[in-house]
Amino acid sequence: MTICGVLPPLSPQAPEQAGPAAIILDWDDTILPSTFIADKDSESAHLQESLERLQDTVVEVLSRALLLTENYVFILTSSSPGWVHESCQRYLPRVVPLLCKVTILHSKEELSMISRKFRRLYYSENKSLVSSKLATVLSVVPTLRPTPKRVVLIGDQYEDVAIAQALRQGGMEARTCLFAVAPTPNELCRELQWLLKNNTLNRLLVDDELPQSDFTLKRNRPAKSSESMKKSAVTRPTVSSCASSTLTLVDVLGVDPKVGPMVLGLTASFVPAGTLRQCGRCRTPIILKAR
Repeated sequence: MTICGVLPPLSPQAPEQAGPAAIILDWDDTILPSTFIADKDSESAHLQESLERLQDTVVEVLSRALLLTENYVFILTSSSPGWVHESCQRYLPRVVPLLCKVTILHSKEELSMISRKFRRLYYSENKSLVSSKLATVLSVVPTLRPTPKRVVLIGDQYEDVAIAQALRQGGMEARTCLFAVAPTPNELCRELQWLLKNNTLNRLLVDDELPQSDFTLKRNRPAKSSESMKKSAVTRPTVSSCASSTLTLVDVLGVDPKVGPMVLGLTASFVPAGTLRQCGRCRTPIILKAR
């Protein structure tokens, strides 16, 4: 993501005056498996059973986040106003009481209230908006008092976590966790449980010695035969081939080994900060290898 112009520095504050960490979560496909629900019969018994299990995990994640951040918990969404409450009431009703303790930001609505002087920083050279979520975060975070010690960003799209780049330019420590795109309820439950196991969420928010800032949870691409590897070397991937390659059963969790053993026997891989990029064709997160 390109940031145009010079970012305003965050208000300086002595370390002893710094506030608690803040956490900013996406809603669709990060807390609620919206894509999966839209493609399925919302009244099916199987879906309802999956959502029942997911609710308990969401409640635990939000409750722990509220405790660790002293209520600096934000849900940032580009959806229409009212969608978060309506969808939560319908699919995750036990989560509704926690929403009154969380600040919900609708990026497109918030953008209209950002001053012109501040807003101009988030447009590209051709005057198109780089990211309404980026503009919203950079207009809200500097106004928080006390200023957060760090910001943790969690979402399923590159846009959700790329905001960290701008926060770091402004002098704010930022950590990110990129979830898999379009998860099933069970997959999303596993992703959120990963935050709970081994105190991962606690460490993301409060551990000053955490050696890694950026994490990614994604599905493994299926192993290729030698014949298919030769073919892929001379042909460009299509959107359908990119999408189908994500439909596997094994996740790769980009996490430093010090965070703890992986859950469910998943494979762990280290993702150095700053090496996560996005496939321009299918929007799939990829890891850049050092040369």
